[in-house]
Amino acid sequence: MEKHCSEAEKLAGNEPFQTRVKIDRLTLEHLKSYMAYKAAEFDGKYAGAVKHLDAMLAARAELNKISPFLVMPAATTGIERYYAGDHYWGTLHRRDYFQKVHDFTSGKDGDLVALAPRLARFTLDQAGMGKDLRWHDPKHDRGKWREMDTCKPFYYPDYLSENGVPWVGKMWYVFEVNVSSSFKGKPVRVYTPFVTTEAWVWINGEYAGVRKYLDAYWSPAPMDIDVTNLVKPGKNTIAVWVSTGTGRTQATDGFLGRLLLYSPKDPAKTIETR
Repeated sequence: MEKHCSEAEKLAGNEPFQTRVKIDRLTLEHLKSYMAYKAAEFDGKYAGAVKHLDAMLAARAELNKISPFLVMPAATTGIERYYAGDHYWGTLHRRDYFQKVHDFTSGKDGDLVALAPRLARFTLDQAGMGKDLRWHDPKHDRGKWREMDTCKPFYYPDYLSENGVPWVGKMWYVFEVNVSSSFKGKPVRVYTPFVTTEAWVWINGEYAGVRKYLDAYWSPAPMDIDVTNLVKPGKNTIAVWVSTGTGRTQATDGFLGRLLLYSPKDPAKTIETR
């Protein structure tokens, strides 16, 4: 697309072709910014995600100057929020959300304790007995578990039926993270922007809490749990037992974003309560 757009820009010597090609360029830059935003989000680079979301808004503003029929400005209030078709989990919502995550992990409102690996140890829990069998225990043998990319739906490509229906039930994600001794005595929370539809957490074999059920279409679907008394300096095992729920009318993704530990400067103000 970049090649074709660049060639068109060279050939568009006068109007109306220059404006038409400019529309193509702005549309392409919007798409490139979206892809860059998702890459930054999945890399845990939240300032970069905000920057690319701002670039998307800038491209839309330029398109709006050409013609309001191309796109209307994004808004979060009033009837205007519907004009751009961006009213639910739209660009403004995403920008403000990831700015908040950045603030709590970059020193302003909190500090990043650890960013968990993107790949987690993973297995299905077909009988739903993993909790009773203590699959969350750090010493549990996970040699036969597979690795799962936490930024892609768990069911792609291996957990679909012959008819393309995602598997329904429970599953486990297990992460190993290192915590600096500098966070000893400080509040620590485990966080992820997206996990559906319900999730229970264990830290070093001890139960930490539950993120209540949210429908799969809910965005974001954050998990923000206090683990201050469970983390320790050095290696920590974080086990997350995820349920898809029982409804086959919604394709639940499991994890769809990075897991991290953060330390809020004010324990009363967290990513999800500020």
